[in-house]
Amino acid sequence: MNTVSDFIRWSPHSDTGAQQFMTISAKETHVSLYNVKDFNNKKPESIRSELVFKKEKIPHIKCFDWSPLGPDLVAVGKSGGEALILRMKSSENAENSISLPVKHQRGCNSVAFSRAGFLAIGLDKVRNDFCLNIWDVNSQWHSGGQSTTTTTTATTTTTTPSSSLMPSTPSSLRGVSTTNATAIRQPQKQLAPSEMISAIQFFTDQPHVLVAGVGQRFLRAFDIRDNTGSPALNFPTRLVHGITIDRHQNYFSSCSEDGYMAIWDRRFAGRGIQDPALSFPKIFDDHHGMGGRAHSVLTIHSLRYARENSASFGVLGTNGVLNLYQMGTQVATPVSTEGIGGVAAVARFKDPSKLEADKLNRESLFVTKVSETPFKRPLRYENTMTSFDWISDGSSDPDLRVISLARNGGITAFTVPTNPISTAFGARNNFVMTDNENATVLNAPSTKRIHVAEPNHTLTMGDDHTGYNDEDEDDDESDSSSTPEHPLTANGNGVGGRGEVNVRRDSVVNPEDYMFDPRDTLRIDISVTMRRRAEWGYQFDCAKNEKLVTKAKKENELAEMWRWLDGAMECTEGDGMYSGGLDLSYLGVLGIWRPNLPASRLDPGAKLDEKSFSAALKKINDCNGRKGRFKFAGETKYPEQRILGLAMCGWDFNSDKDLEEALEKFEKKQQFEKAAGWALFHGNIERCIKALSMGKTEMKLMSTAVAGYNSHRMSAEKNGIAENTTWKDLCREMATHMDDPYSRAIFAYVSNGDWQDVLDGSTGLPIRERLGIALRFLEDDELSTYIDDFTAMVIRDGEPEGILLTGVTEKAIDLLQVYVNKTGDVQTAALVASFAVPKYFTDHRVDLWVDRYVMLFFFSLSSVSAPHSSVQSLAGDLPNFFFKKKLLLLF
Repeated sequence: MNTVSDFIRWSPHSDTGAQQFMTISAKETHVSLYNVKDFNNKKPESIRSELVFKKEKIPHIKCFDWSPLGPDLVAVGKSGGEALILRMKSSENAENSISLPVKHQRGCNSVAFSRAGFLAIGLDKVRNDFCLNIWDVNSQWHSGGQSTTTTTTATTTTTTPSSSLMPSTPSSLRGVSTTNATAIRQPQKQLAPSEMISAIQFFTDQPHVLVAGVGQRFLRAFDIRDNTGSPALNFPTRLVHGITIDRHQNYFSSCSEDGYMAIWDRRFAGRGIQDPALSFPKIFDDHHGMGGRAHSVLTIHSLRYARENSASFGVLGTNGVLNLYQMGTQVATPVSTEGIGGVAAVARFKDPSKLEADKLNRESLFVTKVSETPFKRPLRYENTMTSFDWISDGSSDPDLRVISLARNGGITAFTVPTNPISTAFGARNNFVMTDNENATVLNAPSTKRIHVAEPNHTLTMGDDHTGYNDEDEDDDESDSSSTPEHPLTANGNGVGGRGEVNVRRDSVVNPEDYMFDPRDTLRIDISVTMRRRAEWGYQFDCAKNEKLVTKAKKENELAEMWRWLDGAMECTEGDGMYSGGLDLSYLGVLGIWRPNLPASRLDPGAKLDEKSFSAALKKINDCNGRKGRFKFAGETKYPEQRILGLAMCGWDFNSDKDLEEALEKFEKKQQFEKAAGWALFHGNIERCIKALSMGKTEMKLMSTAVAGYNSHRMSAEKNGIAENTTWKDLCREMATHMDDPYSRAIFAYVSNGDWQDVLDGSTGLPIRERLGIALRFLEDDELSTYIDDFTAMVIRDGEPEGILLTGVTEKAIDLLQVYVNKTGDVQTAALVASFAVPKYFTDHRVDLWVDRYVMLFFFSLSSVSAPHSSVQSLAGDLPNFFFKKKLLLLF
């Protein structure tokens, strides 16, 4: 989540008689409570409010929460790790707050109150200390008194409120009794040792259960009454920020730092289902504005469910635009045991472990409506929204109401109708829109006649803007600049003849929104794409395939896949991947790290125990000159697996000189960020700084920041000084604003010194480099977990580049099935699978892909009257007999 310096929160205690909200300013170091005097929430306008109480001089505010039990009780987390509990009311005491200190100074990322009277505090990672502290708020008020808010010490004066707002604490959570002002405060429970906590929320219906983003890799639910500290629920994901819980409690949402979102269902986490109930793609800004770029990825500022309207939540991005999502649910139909194939047919295409869970009446989520606000974007940057909250006052109004805070401090309230808008066209081409209360009629606008040329339905290779010609992009630009798409006729206002249509320039809907050139549809049709590739020789020459897809647009993942397959094919030559009776051809990193070889890869009598497998890998590494090359920073039981895995990732360097040559090649191509990243990934931060300093002004500033942090870190380690949390926060903030993945990775690492922050996926590094970092720096157990989670993710997303992980194995077929479902590209799936099918295993899905591709191949060649000899020539390149036979039988 991007760091926000100002917050606004609506009081959870507001009702129709009294309404309050609070503003929190990290820049001006204060927390202010307001009473609402009057506002009209039917249209955007400023709220008339009255300042009730203001708490000043609270530096370094990072996070905030309002207690559901006390209308004047709030908690503030600070960048040094300290949390403050504040009472927002006048008191006879000089100060009315409690300081909750931390053992080691680090950032406080999230605070959350529970209806059971607890406060959870989520902290940055530090070694040998817990990162999730649970405090009993009631006992702290009774036992400790109040501390000064401008310091981080725990100096106290005894005070006891007249009455407690908190429920009694279970005996299992009560800490050591604190009976005097000088006693050191201790949390009632501590969880998540050495694992960063990025976000926390308590469930309302289960006030002793909280969900937290843990270690940038998991969403976990903890029952704080459980003395074991084990998580009650566990979702492996990198969407660990911005946790918010639906009013009906079963669903909760989270997001990642790079704009992905998901909704999770807590009811199915214990039934073998660890996937989200609904996933959302990255949020993009499709508008120019405030100096931003069009169609740029947005960082999510805030993600919040509505309090009084279930299944509705808002997402505020860095562009200051709030997207409001309204969800619907439908009970999924249980798996049928009848029909063609029944459950067995489903089981062939689905993970068997999920079948039993799918038989239950699981709800399916879908989006019913998305609204964007504000409806008119502000022209000035300082007027854009920086924080929002939902207005709730117990009224029966079904519409969603929002209060927002602008960067300049302006406060606005507005209403988003939840009732669907109905539309209809009239006989005279007028247009009417109706909602629950009003009807708006739009008369037909003035029109102009334009002439549209007769469509040419002949599609040629020269017409293809997604083809493999280097001149494609230049042609697109020249065409658009020299000739208008629809030139006007001389008689613009008269009655046109054939080929003339009306264009309403001031219409509600522009012509370009609904008038599609059929040739554009054909250009992106997957059948046309597959035919084009085949004509250009897209077969079993992996290097050639890589060049073909590299020139095509939006096919970088395919290029990475073919690049790896080209290297894998080269390694198999001369039995290069055969050792100790084991055939390791086309295995990925997963197959090397967790060997699970079928009998087809083993010679009779060959052993597959850990010792024999390591010996086989050692022989392969030694034959390729990798003996003793890898130096792992820690201890590992599997050095040969790491060496071969790094070679698969392209990090097969004989010496530092080879690495330096690779870095110099990047620098000659002006790829300074990549050179700096590779230097850092190989443990040379000084070379990283040097590469950054060779770039433009922005990169020179980056090198200065990295050099400064490195100098402070080394000094801190030498002299035992605590790390500078302000610098860490600055580096983390810079990481979220960088466009280049290598720049993001550099700052993600220097901000915390933890490679997990680089590996969580938010940096956007290619799969090769993430795996290389994991193989170099993670401990054996961490690496096993990471590879398993990473494999599950690439299979779930159907990423072709994930073949590096799966290899051409049974898991690769699962990955390719998802890829085919998304793209329809049976051509690529059939070609890739044929490297291992049927030699090592068989799968009916591969037969299906091959049949479909051969059928398309046949009709395509027949349509251009391809000679029989050319078909035989193409078929001769196919490595597997069954593939070759199927092609030849058709001609």
